[in-house]
Amino acid sequence: MTSKKNTTFSACFQFNADKRDFEFRFDNDRRQEHSKRRTKDVQKNFRGKYLTEDQRSSLGEGKTVYVDRLVDKKGKG
Repeated sequence: MTSKKNTTFSACFQFNADKRDFEFRFDNDRRQEHSKRRTKDVQKNFRGKYLTEDQRSSLGEGKTVYVDRLVDKKGKG
């Protein structure tokens, strides 16, 4: 692909159901570097649920985590 700055790059394109929009996913090398930087940024508490260390670690690596009985901002489950 070609960016707005007219440079070429490679990325996967996927639909983000949470944002209801499309987004780019870049190669694993860049993704791993990015996930290492953001591992510290994963919060311990999300919408009243405390995340375990394993869940936080997985989220920091960009993996999917199941959280039981999670509700949205409006309080609906």
